[in-house]
Amino acid sequence: MAFGPTRPGLLWPLQRGFEKLYGLLDGACRYFLSEHPRGITEGNEPVDHPPGTRGEAFYTTDAFTDRAIDFLREESEGRRRPVFLYLAYTAPHWPLQAFEDDIAKYRSRYRVGWDLLVRTQRYERQVASGLIHPSLPLSPRTPGLPAWDTLDDAKKDEMDLKMAVYAAMVDRLDRNIGKLVTFLKASGAYTNTMILFLSDNGACQEGGVFGRGEFRDPVKRNRETANSYGEAWANVGNTPFRLYKHFLHEGGSASPFFIHWPTRIATRPDWYTEPAQVIDILPTLLEVAGATD
Repeated sequence: MAFGPTRPGLLWPLQRGFEKLYGLLDGACRYFLSEHPRGITEGNEPVDHPPGTRGEAFYTTDAFTDRAIDFLREESEGRRRPVFLYLAYTAPHWPLQAFEDDIAKYRSRYRVGWDLLVRTQRYERQVASGLIHPSLPLSPRTPGLPAWDTLDDAKKDEMDLKMAVYAAMVDRLDRNIGKLVTFLKASGAYTNTMILFLSDNGACQEGGVFGRGEFRDPVKRNRETANSYGEAWANVGNTPFRLYKHFLHEGGSASPFFIHWPTRIATRPDWYTEPAQVIDILPTLLEVAGATD
């Protein structure tokens, strides 16, 4: 979303062509406790302490999905014109915060550590799926990162918890995308909707080797503004590449992207191997929209 001043200005979405807005005008925010200056804005108005949308605590990932569906439903009941929806989730950007029952599903899964098992297993799955060519080797662990086996049990448990919170955020993001797709199918718009999914950068190493901030106390964790899982887990997140966000190495600049459009894009068995850049997306959208100027 765009950055802007403290009152509506030229950089705000409604002043740049969007008709509706529910989201952030700043960067990352707390997921459960949305407060300004990094809080929710609806239209051109700040929303203080927004309510939950599902009969449970407010959580940005849920709220963004539910309001997006509201916008689509309102449009389908109105002029039934072509729609462009920009659904910019912040998950799993820090601060790392998730529902406790979601976290519990992943607790202890990462006790195997970031060396041989997690990172090597991910690489092997990537090669087996055809995503990574076997000639591309797994990059070595970043120099200076400790081997997992050198950590004591308390630190291993702490790092397992950090990755479990991160995984829980991705889990809920995945389910929310599924909820949106379910709505599109029920409304009859799914097959003729182009869905583009893109993350903005590779994994983030901010916060030092082991990350920063509170994790063990859920109340304190959910009041953090920048707690993170650290460089060691970011090294896993960028498998098989080197380095991270802020770097032009592939670990910083390469990110997942796909386009899904059943009525116009046929399923193919093989991966596309040609490189693409973000600048390629706009001309595609303009062509699809039939824009002439």
